[in-house]
Amino acid sequence: MRITLVIPSLSYGGTEKIVTAMANYWSARGQSITILTFEVEGTAAFYQVSNAVAVCQLNIFGDSESLAKGIVNNLRRITRLRKAIQATRPDIVISFLIRTNVRVLLAVRGSKIPVVVSDRSDPFVDQPGKLWTFLAQWLYPFAARIVVFTEHAASYFSAQIRQKVKVFPNPVIVSPSATVNPNGKHNLVAVGRLEHEKGFDLLLRAFAKVRQQFPDLTMTIWGEGSQRYKLEALAQELAVQEAVSLPGTTRNIEHALSAANLFVQTSRCEGFGNALCEAMAVGLPVIATDCSGPREIVRHGVDGLLVPVEDVDALATAIVDL
Repeated sequence: MRITLVIPSLSYGGTEKIVTAMANYWSARGQSITILTFEVEGTAAFYQVSNAVAVCQLNIFGDSESLAKGIVNNLRRITRLRKAIQATRPDIVISFLIRTNVRVLLAVRGSKIPVVVSDRSDPFVDQPGKLWTFLAQWLYPFAARIVVFTEHAASYFSAQIRQKVKVFPNPVIVSPSATVNPNGKHNLVAVGRLEHEKGFDLLLRAFAKVRQQFPDLTMTIWGEGSQRYKLEALAQELAVQEAVSLPGTTRNIEHALSAANLFVQTSRCEGFGNALCEAMAVGLPVIATDCSGPREIVRHGVDGLLVPVEDVDALATAIVDL
């Protein structure tokens, strides 16, 4: 079977990690796999892509200064994408993220190529704007299948579309031998993009409260993003900068998790929670905000603790309890 996967980039991130894993898995089992990205040719993938997987970079990224310019640019992207998809002669196309899903569905209009679109966020709270939401609602009925992470996300869609929706949680990709080895230190760990929706500002405020009771406590936040300088400034404002490390991205999540004894996920919204599952898989106790993805992963008081979104005091109490 010839499978074409379409994703904006193969940079660091949960979606990129899963797409790479899917491509490598299917390729190792004899399928012909192509990944189309919007990146500039020559951009290196963050995760290791098998040599048997073809990666085609279309160089169609770019911001638009106005709505009119955006429409023109997107028409060019869709035209380029259509040619690239046709060149791979796919039996099926799998697209990831809502804007990409819209572009792919437009690109294959008039062909008989089946498209599976994968929504990667909580559609109730994480929308890309009115225009993209409208286009998705119009085009999603033309998809062969719509994949979401949770039953909560599936409930967003109308009865007409829901018959095409399939709920598939993400796989957990860690070594079976991975274990926690904190060496007696009290170290919290968090993993995710350094963006507002991940709520690391809330985590820093809760951490500062907990440090009043546990002055030896340290914390490592793995990830990169636009909020790095704000988070570093907040750590200084809270006088915890010496106890907080933001080392950036990592390809070895097991090593990052194994040095801690508590995982905390503080997202304001979360489609699923790859890092949360990885932390549980290596044996870390976990705390997560009670939003869409974590709510279907963690049973409060059984697998971990759930705390209300944006509640710093509840988060600090949960950390102290564990």
